[in-house]
Amino acid sequence: KSFKGNPVIGSAMLNRMGLHRRRVAVAHGMSERRRRSLARRMRPDEVDQFQENGFVVRENALPDDLYQRLVSELATVPRPAWERVEGHAVPRIMPLPFHDGSAAAAAREWLFQPEIHALIGYVAGRSGHYNPALQTIVTTPDTSNPDPQSSLPADTFHPTAKFWLFLHDVAEDEEGSVIFGGSQSFTPERLEWEHEQSIIATSEDNAH
Repeated sequence: KSFKGNPVIGSAMLNRMGLHRRRVAVAHGMSERRRRSLARRMRPDEVDQFQENGFVVRENALPDDLYQRLVSELATVPRPAWERVEGHAVPRIMPLPFHDGSAAAAAREWLFQPEIHALIGYVAGRSGHYNPALQTIVTTPDTSNPDPQSSLPADTFHPTAKFWLFLHDVAEDEEGSVIFGGSQSFTPERLEWEHEQSIIATSEDNAH
């Protein structure tokens, strides 16, 4: 997906000729066809949510007994993790284990039940594998080096899915996730914007 890392994908000449415009249109068309076949496994109200907003929200999604076990376990049982620095933010990732009898393993198994798998596949426009993990993000007040995720990003040129299962309510001052509603819509204006961006994607003043 990197324009700067690939001389073909990042070619201003080829993109002026419509390379990026074409691959974006093909990717979105393929995803829409797949969603039509995946929709029969979805809750109708969640199909409507996605079509209107580009995202789906489930309140209290995790079964209460599993939720209570998981929160208690995470507060008392240390787990291996890796972390990286992104601007003034430090994301820390802890993989969820496989079949070790823990609440974390049970949460992983729950995330792969057919209904959840279908939901994530529908949003992504393809039904494939995903790798859930526990994530915490610590931020520091260094505003001179902002977190790159603070700017609304578009991760890929094709539809994709991310999902978050929040273990507690997120306060306004905790820098919760921001999603631009309707960004899943594939309009002529969106396609023209993609085309324009592809031509300048490798310029020095384009950070991404």
